[in-house]
Amino acid sequence: MNELLSALGAPEWQWIWSAMQTLALVTGFFFVVRQIKLAQQQNSISHLNYFRELWLSEPILRARQSFLGNSSEVDGNLRPHEDTIAQYFNDIGIAIRTGQVDEGHVVRFFGYFIEGFWLSLVDQIKRCRETTSDPSIYGSFEHLYELVISANAKNGIAPFTQARLTVFVREEAGLARFYLNIPG
Repeated sequence: MNELLSALGAPEWQWIWSAMQTLALVTGFFFVVRQIKLAQQQNSISHLNYFRELWLSEPILRARQSFLGNSSEVDGNLRPHEDTIAQYFNDIGIAIRTGQVDEGHVVRFFGYFIEGFWLSLVDQIKRCRETTSDPSIYGSFEHLYELVISANAKNGIAPFTQARLTVFVREEAGLARFYLNIPG
């Protein structure tokens, strides 16, 4: 055994030790990268859960309910319920752009709502942008809508029609009313 250890310590066998060190370093690097990816995924899920909780919060539910019967003229002045919804989805869009939330999870969970509310607000948002001369207003919400439309097209899901949009607004108001009437 001593002879074996002496032989491995000889200069001609130093490459084995270098190879083992390199292997240990690469393996360690792999595990660090894997842990970082797992942490990012967990962070994304935590943020998504936060947005899901907000989606069922009273202020958002009241805003969702207010869309029924509030078809206002397009004047560039967003009403409080319109601003609440637009800002909510804009915040999700920002979270996607900064890598805090996984795009696929958001599209799967919120895609239907994003499309419906964007189409309900697009004329008002565009008018607001013109009035303020600021094309970036709710830009992340618009980006989010484009992501949803792209994902829907890949999956063969047709965009909302005007009739579907009308049904969407009615359904949303009813669903929000239902959640608001449930005793805590």
